[in-house]
Amino acid sequence: MTQTEYLSQIERAINEIESIDYSNSWSYEQVVHSILKIPHLPIILFTEPRGNLIFRSRINNDITPFETVSDISLPKEDFVLSFARANKPKQSLFYGSENRPTSYMEFAMHLAETTPFNKEVSLTVGSWEIQRNLIFALVFNPTMVRNNIYNKTHGEYFDDFISKAPEEFRIGIIKFFEFIAEKYANQVEQNDIKTYQITCAYSNIIFAYGQCDGIMYPSVPRLGDAFNVVIKKNSIDEGVLVLKNARMDKFVAREQSNGKHEFLNISSMDAINIETEKIEWSNKWEISS
Repeated sequence: MTQTEYLSQIERAINEIESIDYSNSWSYEQVVHSILKIPHLPIILFTEPRGNLIFRSRINNDITPFETVSDISLPKEDFVLSFARANKPKQSLFYGSENRPTSYMEFAMHLAETTPFNKEVSLTVGSWEIQRNLIFALVFNPTMVRNNIYNKTHGEYFDDFISKAPEEFRIGIIKFFEFIAEKYANQVEQNDIKTYQITCAYSNIIFAYGQCDGIMYPSVPRLGDAFNVVIKKNSIDEGVLVLKNARMDKFVAREQSNGKHEFLNISSMDAINIETEKIEWSNKWEISS
């Protein structure tokens, strides 16, 4: 296969995906079908080492703390009702971030759409320690300016992958990752099923190949300056993550001068003991300074 032929197949698949009628009930299957037409689908595998932490947040419906580890781990399948960055309806996946601020900011956009000004909201974030090296499929946009740690580190990984790929595939691989990474980086509006169906289709095709534990992609609200991960259910069930700490933060929604939301941390409460399944809290709110 020549360089021109491979690039043409990549472009044909992208054009098919963009032209799908996403009001159809079978649009997701059409995306999968189009991606699978790409020969030698490029997958970049990245290792996140044992001992690192992954942070996952959950919104508290009231001020009552979550009582068990499972409450802040994988969501139950019956509660997964729609497409998201990597999951289909009824598909349970573990979404996490590389640090606490990124984990919170992933929820801030959603809370800004649903929280009236001056109302209090609570979030619980768990810090999970990786128990073995985790293999992620890396999503990286080669056009990004490498002006932060994420883009520098993963950009070097991308460059290494390209340098080892057959020369006739390189331009096509770059074209594909420009396309798919832009979809993962989209700030998705409430009714935008197109973006999520595209990213979900790519994620699940990769999951089906069985080469990795999940997907790694840049954080949208952090403008690519941090990463998020999605970990498959079977890897979580194997115990690849252990909850090391949990914290519940209370915020109040304030209106900024531009009319947008700002969430001020007004108090916090830490877990003081995490047994096999039960989380014991301090029951004492610490006022934030």
